Amino acid sequence: MPGGADIVVAGAGAIGSAVGFVLARAGHGVTVVDPAPPGANASGVAAGMLAPGFETLFDAASADHYALLAEARDLWPELAAEIGLPLARDGALAISARDEVRAWAERLRALGAEARLITPDSEPALLPPGAWAVFAPGDWRLDPGAALAALRRAAERFGARFAAGRVLGFDGRDVAVEGAPPIAAERLVLATGAARDLAGLAPALATLAPIKGHILRAAGAFAAAPVIRANGIYLCRAAGEAVLGASMEPGRADTRVDPAVVRRLLDAAAPLLAQLGPLDWRAAAGVRAATPDGRPLVGEAGAGGVVLAVGARRNGWLLAPLIARAVLDLVEGRPQRASDAAFDPARLATAPG
Repeated sequence: MPGGADIVVAGAGAIGSAVGFVLARAGHGVTVVDPAPPGANASGVAAGMLAPGFETLFDAASADHYALLAEARDLWPELAAEIGLPLARDGALAISARDEVRAWAERLRALGAEARLITPDSEPALLPPGAWAVFAPGDWRLDPGAALAALRRAAERFGARFAAGRVLGFDGRDVAVEGAPPIAAERLVLATGAARDLAGLAPALATLAPIKGHILRAAGAFAAAPVIRANGIYLCRAAGEAVLGASMEPGRADTRVDPAVVRRLLDAAAPLLAQLGPLDWRAAAGVRAATPDGRPLVGEAGAGGVVLAVGARRNGWLLAPLIARAVLDLVEGRPQRASDAAFDPARLATAPG
């Protein structure tokens, strides 16, 4: 598109920041608008998983989405190198009894993911006594705070502007922002997470359901290590920090920390935490957005010039570059790719029932 278009992106989480960067890099005039301070969103609270294997294995809503999730993961190395973001590529372990672990390994291999069995005798230092594990080297992780900052810096280098405010509406020419002058734009991209207050512009937002998630962090002298999954939780260790999560609380849209949920997470993780010693855990909660079929909504919305980029469930970071590419394709009029079609909001309007 010669000269580029003026585009407002509502939302500065993982998806909005990635969209803002990709559009600005392509020569479009971009303003990213978010009412919250940087990082004060579900993306900032998240663990930063880039884990197509175990997300497909352990999240029923993603059971048929491995190819899409792996395609998104494979976009991350180039993007991370471009914005100067390290990726933690230590892989991930899922721990359980022998038969269950063997079944997990078979399922991962059937999906096309690399998987290796770890027995109690082969690498005992990695496992609780008597446990087995499957190792998925293709499941990675990033630091969410560092990623948000890196995407913003990179977008700003290409001329993008970030502004505080809440988008209220769009008439095809100007984006209305609470407490600020309108912003002239040809397109409005909604990367607004679980918020549904702009459903008048994009009726498909009404299909989103909130899922609250608690996550815990503790500082300590940790070395980088594979993510460990067991008992329905995960434990991440990176330089200076451990991350424990995450609850899945469908239908809840508040960010209040619930001590009972925190206690359940710590109890489930007790066998993994014993070797770490006492830690001062800090709890936070974020709200994710989910669609009925577990795939995000990316594409034209109801109002002219409005584009959706929402509903990534618990894979916002993983899917961010794939969603950003889909938005760029749409804005620049390219033919729809297979992944774009999988995210098209029209699928929900035409779905049976």
